[in-house]
Amino acid sequence: MGRITIVTVLSAVLLAGGCATRPDTGTPPARQELAPDAAGMEASAHDRLLFELLVGEFAGSRGAFDQAAEAYSRAIELSGDAAVAERAARVALYAERFGLARTAAERWLALDPVAREAYRIAAVSALREGNPREAAEAFLAFLPEGGAQRDQALDRIGSALAQERDGAAALLVAERIAGRFPDNPHAQLALARVALGTGEAGIALGASRDALALRGQWRAAELLEVESLRRLGREQQALQRLDAMVAASPGDYELRREYARALAAAGRPQQALEQFNALLERQPDDGRILLSGALLALQSGHHDQARQWLKRLLAIGTRTHAANYYLGRLAVDEGDYAEAIRRFRQVGGDYAIDARLGEASAMALSGRLVEARRLLGALRTEEPDAGVRAYATEAELLRRRGRVDEGLAVLDEALEAFPGDTDLLYARAMTRIQADRVEAATRDLEGIIEQEPDNATALNALGYTLADRGEELDRAQTLIERAYRLAPDDPAVIDSMGWVAYRQGRLKEAREYLERAWGFGRDPEIGAHLGEVLWRLGERDRARAIWDEALSVNPDHEVLRETVERLRP
Repeated sequence: MGRITIVTVLSAVLLAGGCATRPDTGTPPARQELAPDAAGMEASAHDRLLFELLVGEFAGSRGAFDQAAEAYSRAIELSGDAAVAERAARVALYAERFGLARTAAERWLALDPVAREAYRIAAVSALREGNPREAAEAFLAFLPEGGAQRDQALDRIGSALAQERDGAAALLVAERIAGRFPDNPHAQLALARVALGTGEAGIALGASRDALALRGQWRAAELLEVESLRRLGREQQALQRLDAMVAASPGDYELRREYARALAAAGRPQQALEQFNALLERQPDDGRILLSGALLALQSGHHDQARQWLKRLLAIGTRTHAANYYLGRLAVDEGDYAEAIRRFRQVGGDYAIDARLGEASAMALSGRLVEARRLLGALRTEEPDAGVRAYATEAELLRRRGRVDEGLAVLDEALEAFPGDTDLLYARAMTRIQADRVEAATRDLEGIIEQEPDNATALNALGYTLADRGEELDRAQTLIERAYRLAPDDPAVIDSMGWVAYRQGRLKEAREYLERAWGFGRDPEIGAHLGEVLWRLGERDRARAIWDEALSVNPDHEVLRETVERLRP
């Protein structure tokens, strides 16, 4: 609860006020300044102070922080020591008793006018009480007069504000501070950081560029500029900026890693993999890069590259559970179910439950559905926290085999065990769609959104379902756009943005979204959609090429085959 301890606080009190039981000084009673009743009152006040300090500390040690804050708020009325006021302010802030924290901070400043930290506590308390203007003034008072110390304090304020729950209030404070120091790049950077955290990418872009104009090359501001461009949908400009930064600093390993991730997020896996290769040429045993690159290669269909990097992880003995798990996933994709099961059985740690679910899927795909269901039942018994996923996996395995009614029965049973669980509601909605029970599926998805208004997966699924059926297209667009704001890099959501645009007749816009979604990993349903849009635009050779590529990997995909058979003679 802060750096001041009971020892330092009590020491300060004892030094300031003396012991409650005072030693005999040899002074005759007639020469003492205090009358006997006044001395008793002084001793009584001192005893009360010690009592409140002890109550506060012992309450804090038990986790009763409200009680601790209240005890310290009483203590500062009995003490003239700044250490007591400081402790009271810190304890009250930790307990989220913001009114008490502000009172204690004011008392602290009255006793020690140069205590800058008291201004910070007052500022945070005012902000969390909903007084951003007062908070801004306190933060400004907290700042040193100038120089490097002020810059460090501005950076600290920016980082703290970016983590505040009330983003709008935090942004008001950051704007006020930046306005007070228009020529300080650290103030502008703080504003950019806070604005980006609150979704105000336009403000963040302007502030990050102001910081760069004031200081020149500055990695922190450059990366905020890049992220702001991405959030504004200006992906190409963001990548161009990163490309220029990498060209200017080709040996900067962390920057190149950021560039690789940005390329992957933009749906440019080939270019991203090139950057991962460049990174591994410099540090061939970097486990983070090997795993990140392997996952991208796996997602984008570069199986040989993924296998090479995953086996490299095993060879150097790092992230072995992850490597075996993803090698198992790779074996499933390639239809080698015996190898998949062998790999999954070597997995433990954080991937253990995922591996057992993967093993069940591999069993079912190899024709051992009864064994797979038995394994999932055992998992539910042994690992209750995995119950929801085990039920959902069992239902999915049944659905894939065309046993939709049995899958729905499993999900109904699961929802009795886990009522209202949104993952199970989503699984049931998808199964109901397959059974052409769209109204019931829609009710499940709306139930999820009612519980979790920012559930991008449910928003996207409901919007896509409406768009795919050509129903309520305006509502479908609204739902999908909400999902896109929440998950702008999710290929399923990007696909939905393209599909609703296609249904509304915006073909060129549809193609842009679908091209981007297709770049993430050659998903067969996205390929079906992109091919259909290209066909309607008259680009039929390209449409055929995309369909052929998708069919070569997923020859039995229902949506893909239906699209090809409907459009291509």
